[in-house]
Amino acid sequence: MQFNSEKPIYQQLFDLIQLDILEGKWPEGERIPSVRELAGSLEVNPGTVMRAYEQLQDIKILFNQRGRGLFVATDAKKIILMHQQKEMIEKDIPDFIKKMKQLQISLEEFVTQYNSG
Repeated sequence: MQFNSEKPIYQQLFDLIQLDILEGKWPEGERIPSVRELAGSLEVNPGTVMRAYEQLQDIKILFNQRGRGLFVATDAKKIILMHQQKEMIEKDIPDFIKKMKQLQISLEEFVTQYNSG
């Protein structure tokens, strides 16, 4: 995996794992790789993976089965979509609209271009 310097690595892992769940790489109800397994395969510090896993547990995307490992929650996709939609509405869209205004692109012009492309 190629990491960028814009976000901390644990945050990039947090995002990657959510994407993997949405794409079905890690199905709901299935066990995910251990901290050491994932850290080894991605060549990152286990503490970094642990931090990403803890964040995912905090928002109920992953859950721990004592002695068995971490599993993807049965409603993980729904939770991920809800969080990502909220972030898009609160952050990405306002930034996008601001940029459109700066570039003097009307909503009608944008919709026309979007629908034709």
